[in-house]
This record gives sequence, C-alpha cells and structure tokens, in this order.
Amino acid sequence: LTTCVDGACLAIKSYVGHSQALVRQGTRLLFVPQIISISRKEYTCPNFLGLPDLLKQYLPPSIEMLSPTLDARKSERALRQSYLRLGLQFTSLVTVKQAWNRAVEGQRAWEQSAYNELPSEDMLQILVLGPRYLTDDPFLSGNLRAHLESLGAQVYTASQVPDEISLELCKSVNKR
Repeated sequence: LTTCVDGACLAIKSYVGHSQALVRQGTRLLFVPQIISISRKEYTCPNFLGLPDLLKQYLPPSIEMLSPTLDARKSERALRQSYLRLGLQFTSLVTVKQAWNRAVEGQRAWEQSAYNELPSEDMLQILVLGPRYLTDDPFLSGNLRAHLESLGAQVYTASQVPDEISLELCKSVNKR
C-alpha cells in the first residue's frame, strides 16, 4: 500500500501492491481491464478508468498486460464481444464462446446461491455495507466477516443482495 502515490484510494493502492507482489513472484502477464462502467447508467471512478496506464508506471516494461475495455453502458452483446476478443488471443472462437457461456452460467448460479442463504432466527444477523472490494476481501477488511462469524453472528454483504434490491434501496439514501 505504500508504493503508490498518496492521492490514490485504497482500491487502487491494493491493486498496485498486489500486482507488484505477483511480479516479484515471477508473474509476467497480468489481467488489468480498463473498467469504464459496471452498470448501464454509471461510470467507474477516474482511477479505475485509467488503471492500465497507472499500473504501467509501477511495473517493469517487460511485464505484459491484458487490458480489455469493459463497458456495461453498452449492450450485453458489446460486453460479450469485448470478452470474446480477449479470448481469441489464446484459443478458437468455439472454445471462447463455450467459456463465455460457462462463465455466465457460473455467475448466475453463484448469485442465486448467495441470495438463497436463509437467515437463522437464532443468530444475530449483521449486514456489512461498503464497497465490495473492501467488504468481501479478508485482507482489506481486516478479516471482519470471519471475526463476526466467530462471535456467533450471521454476516451478509452487498454481494448477497440482488442488484435490483440494492439499486432500489440506494434511491432512498441521502447522498449529501
């Protein structure tokens, strides 16, 4: 976290630090997407928009980066095309399409399983809110989830709440 510029947020500092650690361990190819948007009507922060360019400043020139542009403001078809172009650098179109379909099915199954966890009425239930990169990461969160669970709580994060519910509830939050 200390090798990145002071003005960078925790997410960027952790990404840079993790990438540097991977390079020290011998990694020569990194997946560093340019994430423009993860929702139809929103942009990510400017730091994430420029992540591939920023990261290049902290890594040796010999390190290769795969940097597809991910933009959910466009159609799902356009997003799929971005992934397909990336996959075609490594294998055939048939294999890439099969991988895409398996990934979509796997994502849906994971989301459904996360939403289906029914709360136990006998346990204290805690919803930990915050950016998912923080709440779902044991290192960045200080292992908060495991600690709360060790105290007997049933812990939930935003990743266990369907996006439709999260988006609806966000409308009622005062953003000032």
